[in-house]
Amino acid sequence: MEYELCHYGVKGMKWGVRRYQRKDGSLTPAGRKRYGSDDIVIEKGQTIHRIVPKSWVDKEKGYSGHAYASYKDEDVAQYKKFARLFGDGDNYVDMTFKVTDALVSPSRKKRVDEFVKLMDSNPEARDAMLKATRTPLTFMPKSRLDKLDDPKQAEKAYQKFSFLLVSRRDLRDPYFKQLEKEGYSMIMDDADIKGGISKSPIIVFDRTKSLSLDTAETIGRHD
Repeated sequence: MEYELCHYGVKGMKWGVRRYQRKDGSLTPAGRKRYGSDDIVIEKGQTIHRIVPKSWVDKEKGYSGHAYASYKDEDVAQYKKFARLFGDGDNYVDMTFKVTDALVSPSRKKRVDEFVKLMDSNPEARDAMLKATRTPLTFMPKSRLDKLDDPKQAEKAYQKFSFLLVSRRDLRDPYFKQLEKEGYSMIMDDADIKGGISKSPIIVFDRTKSLSLDTAETIGRHD
């Protein structure tokens, strides 16, 4: 034959859908790992830790949704130190989880960019941010949200936003949902990083999708 049409691919591939990509065009966590060189990745099978009061353990086992955790040895040691200092290690437990699907966090720049995108595209989230920053403890000038095209103003506003994520579900939920659509499954906890509590703390978006409980052991009073 003078002309031939050849097709090469892998089993299960579909026309118009790239590998590591969802139907809506966003990347899966594996896709973020493959294509996002600036992203932070915790591999499948790795262990992460969550230091909690002993009285929380039974409830923790039934929780879904986000989870604050640590994955670097130095951070785990620091959280254990705080537990011993403020509450006697015998009253705290180190819950360890296995990562069941690669956890991917956007870079710092991407985290700020997505915050700006949220403020520009989601009026409810913008209003929630304004309301949340009207108290002395969390105060931020209202005008700052009108200056997010200035990188310095965006950075300052995002840092305030990162502190609010722990207590404001009306900010946390839309932000995490937006990042999930981009293929992310966690973010770095910038509030703890800024506060000097640890160097690489994380917030996992959905523990039921990404984590499997491994052990729960009392920390004790000494290493």
